[in-house]
Amino acid sequence: MEAIKFQLGIAVFLVGLLLAAVLVWGRAQRSQRRASLLAIGLSLVFAPFASHLLYSLIRFGYAFYDKGLSYALLPFQGGFTVYGALLGIVLAIGLSAKLCHTGAMPLMDLFAPALLLLLAFSRFAEGLWFMGFGRFVEMEEHMFFPLSIFDASYESWLYAVFMAEAAYALLCGILLLAFGKRQQMFSALILYSAVQMIFESMRQDEILRWGFVLCNQVFSLLILLGILLYYLLCRKASIGQWLLSLTIFLLCIGVIVVMEFALEGRVPIIEHFTHTDCYTADLLAMLLLMALLFFQKSIYLKKQAA
Repeated sequence: MEAIKFQLGIAVFLVGLLLAAVLVWGRAQRSQRRASLLAIGLSLVFAPFASHLLYSLIRFGYAFYDKGLSYALLPFQGGFTVYGALLGIVLAIGLSAKLCHTGAMPLMDLFAPALLLLLAFSRFAEGLWFMGFGRFVEMEEHMFFPLSIFDASYESWLYAVFMAEAAYALLCGILLLAFGKRQQMFSALILYSAVQMIFESMRQDEILRWGFVLCNQVFSLLILLGILLYYLLCRKASIGQWLLSLTIFLLCIGVIVVMEFALEGRVPIIEHFTHTDCYTADLLAMLLLMALLFFQKSIYLKKQAA
């Protein structure tokens, strides 16, 4: 039964990959089709290698010393990261744009909704690969799919975080297709990275850590900070705007950090907070952070259009 689920997960992932490629090709303008086809081909090579290499670098001792150099360089041996795959895809798009003499940013915008679609199918597949689960379900009214899933090995119900991640990625992809115009890749990164910080906190399996620090939360933070700095620099924001934007950003991150410690009962002043309270505070901080970044994006685009 487990082998069948694993194979079904591979099938789900491949369907997502095919649909994403069809979506890119279908949305591509005639002048972009050669570059988009090349980018798809290069992504199939770059993404798994970059994804596995980043995983190996995070688990450096295990990958390079316990397993050996061949493990770190050969992705088919398992161990991947979403942000590593994203880096590989961005490199593939950038190289394709250069070789085909077309704009890299429009090509990235073309890929953005398709990548979210692929991510949604990948998260669905994770559930079939026995990954993406959260804490044990204690309330009987929460013991139903898709909110939770029964794990025979634990003989208990676990929250199905992978389902929430898949549904959110699919929703973001639909929103980009319906309303996205310019800089869709940046919009996708904002939408994904902000909320992924919460999802990463919810996951209890396959978590990459540096000590007590969740690696994907750090990567999400760096991406969001990079986008904020990009917009502030490009639109030549005033000192006051810099201070206000960075203050809001740091406030949001501070809330998330405090809630991470509160989830483990390490903040006495709010030790009465439940997990729901902590995640609600996280969500509010993330909504404020996304509002800040999209506000900066709108100002930047208006200034460019002027």
